[in-house]
This record gives sequence, structure tokens and C-alpha cells, in this order.
Amino acid sequence: MSPDVAPSLMTEPNRAGTRLDSWKAIAAHLGREVRTVQRWERSEGLPVHRLEHQKRGSVYAFSEELDAWRRQRDPQAPDVAMPAEGPAPAPRPGWAWRSLGLAAVLLGMAGLVLYWRKANPPPEAQPKGGLNGNWQQLFAASTAAGGRYRLLAAGPAPGALALAAGGSELYVANVEARTLTVLDTRALRAVSTIRLGERPMVLAANGERVLAGGPDGLEAVDIRTQRVSPVAVGGGVYDIAVTPDGRFAYLAERFDGLERLDLARLEVEHIATPSCPSVLALSPKRGTLYVGYQCGGPAGGRGHDSIGVWDMAQARFTAALAGDVPLVATAMAVSPDGNELWVSGGDVCTAAYDHRGCPAGATGLVYVYSTATRKRLHTLALRTGAVNQLQFIDGGRLALLDAAVFDTTRYEALERLPDTVSAIVTVPAHARAFASLPQRGAVAVFDAPCRLCTPPTTDLVAWWRGDGSGADAWGNLGAQAAAGQEYAPGLTGQAFAFRGGPDVDLGHDVSLQPAGFTVGAWVRAEGSGAVFSRGARGRGWSLGFNAAHQIEFCAETLPSCRALPGWPLGTWHHLALASAEGGEVSVYGDGRALARFPLRLSAMAPGADLELGRGWTGRAGAVVFYARPLRAGELAPLLAQPACLAAAERHSPARGE
Repeated sequence: MSPDVAPSLMTEPNRAGTRLDSWKAIAAHLGREVRTVQRWERSEGLPVHRLEHQKRGSVYAFSEELDAWRRQRDPQAPDVAMPAEGPAPAPRPGWAWRSLGLAAVLLGMAGLVLYWRKANPPPEAQPKGGLNGNWQQLFAASTAAGGRYRLLAAGPAPGALALAAGGSELYVANVEARTLTVLDTRALRAVSTIRLGERPMVLAANGERVLAGGPDGLEAVDIRTQRVSPVAVGGGVYDIAVTPDGRFAYLAERFDGLERLDLARLEVEHIATPSCPSVLALSPKRGTLYVGYQCGGPAGGRGHDSIGVWDMAQARFTAALAGDVPLVATAMAVSPDGNELWVSGGDVCTAAYDHRGCPAGATGLVYVYSTATRKRLHTLALRTGAVNQLQFIDGGRLALLDAAVFDTTRYEALERLPDTVSAIVTVPAHARAFASLPQRGAVAVFDAPCRLCTPPTTDLVAWWRGDGSGADAWGNLGAQAAAGQEYAPGLTGQAFAFRGGPDVDLGHDVSLQPAGFTVGAWVRAEGSGAVFSRGARGRGWSLGFNAAHQIEFCAETLPSCRALPGWPLGTWHHLALASAEGGEVSVYGDGRALARFPLRLSAMAPGADLELGRGWTGRAGAVVFYARPLRAGELAPLLAQPACLAAAERHSPARGE
């Protein structure tokens, strides 16, 4: 998804040039996408400033500082700021110059047409995400109201997963049954069961064998004959990393160190390393193996373990990521471009460790390192528990952290699967994912929709889907939800669920305070309260439902709240409010104008946070905010989103339709 590049809503002269008051304005100045400039700020020192407020901060930058930063990186790069005012140079005479002028005009018009088409794609023709599908809404069709999981029977408590035979077969580890279930990933059926002698805790595969490791040792399964061969190793195997050429596998043996297995001969070579390696990650480019430890490692200590950097060509450790942060490594992955290493801190902030360095309230940590500098770029402080599975999807634009889909640029969870997952793997060729659900005794199948069903993008500021998180799936305005915020099935995936308690704070960023705006959502009222509001009670305005199940609009300049026709409790409908700069407020229900009021909402409670669900009982999903008032006809694509998602999932590549 490529956010629009739009001019800033607020600019002002400054000694450092024009002030740019949003990520979109900064991106437009540099001629890049929002995600690109956010990455530059994080890893390359792009000069971006922040105003820290009580609950969140807003960003701004100055054009001259951005131009200076650009020149420092590339002395030949021209400034991108607007030219100074002054008389235009006289044009040179001659047909050649007239022709050039005409060509420039035509190119400009073509550019405007292309920009308009990019900014206004029809809902049914949104760009695809990933290779053959949109991975950002991987779970949406299954978690929406009326959706269901497609389950494939496996063992009593399926665990580790491994793809083999070019992704056409999926091996499922059944630990207590000591078996492997083999599934056909296209036909979605079990084709065989393989009995093992040991308990399979971890799986890995190359083109010819599947390796099953666990506390009792290691076994190799011939993919063609399904013959099982025990492998003589030093002890229990807790992780396996197969080299890209498929010739070798590195084994993490917690009490016996690191070993390398020749997959053709099934012979093991011991590597002299510190004890307790627990998790491995191979770089796709640099011939580097990262080894995460759980009892110190090369340069760490209990609760502050380290990560060894093993050079496979030199067959030695060349560096270590020292134990300066709380870390008990349980999962690692290197980005597909080889530039970043993501590491889970495990249960270090919840179990019996010293907790030194743990952020307040965090129950899980994920660190992002630069593989080039080995410096820590970012820390994800999660409130959802320790992360035990970590992998990149969609070419590295997204990452799966257990059952949460994260945006790897903004570090936000776009979607969460509300179920316990032991392992998850993806088959890009089929745009399909498989997740082992031990509590259900089955493997769930999720097909990525064939396209991303976004709202119309022109003047779209934020899109809070409510898919298990408060992330803004469009911009960078993540909502602040109270601890324990609940989510439930919605119409386009999951939705925010409210029980009359705390609201979800959508913030007061400058981009949420234009003179004219629209806010809307799919709602299911189950009681009274405010769906949207700004300002304290008796101040500002609110739109929600009263005790008589009517839609209710309140504003500080109205003598009393106004009741409008409502809907039966427990039914889904689209509710929106549009405020025009000239002083007219329109309330829409299911795309139809219900009432208009001669009010200027922008003058009420300026600077206050926009809130969702204050004192309300019900659900709200697919929440959108636009920086202009939408007309009734412009709401039609929002009303079409549920149908778009259903059609996209029905015609996904994996369905073969």
C-alpha cells in the first residue's frame, strides 16, 4: 500500500525554510513515499523533529534542513524546495524552445492524469499486495462476522511446521503422538502420517529431507520414500537452520553447543562455541549465521543474553551483539534484503529475571538490529506476551510475530489472529498461510485476498481497522487503547469492542484537526454512548446512540442533543459525520443524509483528542478520517468494503478462480 504524497496542511516560514507539519508533507518535499522517509529518519538520520504531547507526539521538519541532509548524502543532488520568488527569465526565441515548452505542458498534464489515477483507484481495482495476494488482510475474511476458519485435522496438539517439495507439502509435528502429518497444500488434505521415534519440537527441510529435532535428538525423513533415519548428534536439538544451497544444516543444541550437519551424508561436525544456543537465523546474502543464546553466550549474562555472529566462510564467530538489553532469545529472523535482524526477547520481562531495562507494562520485547552496523535500530515493547515465532512475508514489507501481522517500517501490528498459534508458515506461490492451532487440534488455512480493499485514498488521513490492534493501516496515527482493549468480529475483519468503559484515543495530531473533515465507521450498537467525540462532556461534540437506540448528535452550541432515526441493537450499519469549513455538519447513516446542522465543529474543543467509543457499548471497525467533508455519493466505496473483501477472498489466487 502506497500512501498518497500530499502537501502539508500547515506550513509556515522559518529561518530553516518552510515548516512541513506531517509525514506526507516531508515525503512530498523529498519526492518519496511516507514509509521511505520514516525509514530514513530511523536509520539514516533524516532531520525530523517531534512535539511531545501528553499521549502522543506529532512530527515536523524544515525544508532547508532536509535539503542539507540530502546534499550531505549526495553532493550532486539538487535542492527540492520551491524556487525563490522573482521575475522569470525571458524565454529564448525559436521553434525549438516553443516545442520544448509544449512538450513540458503535455508532460505536466500527463503527470496530473497519472497522479489522479493513482490517488483515486476504484475500490474493486486496488493494487495487489505481496506476490500473489494481499497479506495485510490475511485473517480478515476468517475473523469477520460470519467468517470461520478452514481447519485441517492434524494430531492432538499440532506444533512445528515445515514446507517441502517446493511448497506443495506441509509437514506438521505432533509432539506427544511422535508423528508427522503430511498435508497437500493445494488440495488441502492429509496424504500420510509418518511415525517417529523421538518427539518432534522443531522442523526444517531442504529439497530432499525433512529434519525433526527435539529434546531427544534428531531424525531425518526422506521426502520421496518417507523413510526415517536417526542422526547421531550431541544432544537435544532446539533449532535448525538449513543453508540456502540445501547442503548443510546448523543445529542449536542447548547443552552441547552448535553443530553442522552434512545433509547428503547425515554426518555431524561439532563447532566449539559457548553452550546454550537456542535459536538460529541465516542471512540470505552475507553468509552469516546469527546464534541466539539463553545462558549468556559470547558476551552476556542471565536475562541479558547475547547473539553470536558466525561467519560461515571463515567458520568462526566474528562479533557478538552484547547482552546490554533484557534478552532471552526465543525467535530470530533476517529480513529478505539482509539489512535487518529481528530478535525476540522471549519471556525476559515476565519470568524470574532481573527485569533491568524492561519498559513499564511490556510483556514482550522485539529488537531490530542493523546487520551492517550491529546497532539496535528499534525496540518493540509489546503488551501481548513473549514472541516465539518470527518471520518476514510480502518481500519483507510485513512480518509475522506469532499471529500478528506487523508493518516493518512503522512497527505496528496491522492485524492479529485471536487464537493461540504454535507455528505459522506461508506459501507465496499460493498466497496462502497455514497456522497450527494446538487448542483446536488442527491446522488453519488462510488465503490472502487477491487485492487490498482500502477506502478511497484522496484526503484519507487515517484508517483504524481494529483488526486486533489500534494501528493506523494508512498513515502513522496509531490509536492509543487502554490495557485490555477487546476486539470482536466486525464486517471487514475484527472491530474495536466496547463495554461502556474506557475509550480508544485517536489523538490530536494536527492532521486530525482540519477545518473540514469526515469521520466514519461500521458500527454495531449494543447500548448507549458516544461512538465519536471530541472534548469533555458539555464541551465539544459527540455522535453516538441514546438509551432509546436512536442516533444522537450533541454539540456545545446546541441547547440539547438531537435524536435521529436509529437501528435495532446488534445490527451492523455505517455511521459517518462530515463537517464543512463553511459551517455545516452532516450526519449520514448507511450513506444517506439523516440531518444537517449549521455548526462549525472545528471551533469546538480545538486541540482536544478525537475519541472512539466513550462510555459506549458496541463495536466499531474500519474507522476512517478524511481531511475534507465527504458528500453522500462519496461514501459509497466505504459501504462497499465488506463486499469487496468477500469478493477478494473468494477470488484469491489460492482458490484458483
